[in-house]
Amino acid sequence: MYQARDRAGRRPLRSLLGSAASLAVLLFCCSTGPASADCTTGGSSCLPGTGYILDDTWDCGAISSVTDCYFNGVTSPGSAISRYWGWGSAAYNGTGDAWVCINGGTYFYACSTNLARACFNGSNCNAQRTADFPMYVENFTGTHTIYGHGLA
Repeated sequence: MYQARDRAGRRPLRSLLGSAASLAVLLFCCSTGPASADCTTGGSSCLPGTGYILDDTWDCGAISSVTDCYFNGVTSPGSAISRYWGWGSAAYNGTGDAWVCINGGTYFYACSTNLARACFNGSNCNAQRTADFPMYVENFTGTHTIYGHGLA
């Protein structure tokens, strides 16, 4: 590809600025946005879709990195209640940062700093009625109260 150059062999400023602008558009345009997101592995654009019947929130109080907090506010997998979860989030609202995860088993899972979102239908986050499973939040940094939010 031909690259414009001045007499000293340098690229003109406008050519460099054009290249930088093209790179910026490529990075910002194509690396974000719901159209490119697979929400089964999470992302900030993974907002709930339509068709949900239940909207539940929960917390288990302060949990450490070795404790999971299930939707009905219990830390024991044997006491967890299953639902046809379609969307979930884990959130930390305290001081500083916490690495939090929402875990929908083999169906969806996401981790992020302070807020993680994921859903069953990775492209649109609409409700699903095909799999009944427990969902829980996780905390991987110290001991914090992590809030769960799920739609089924």
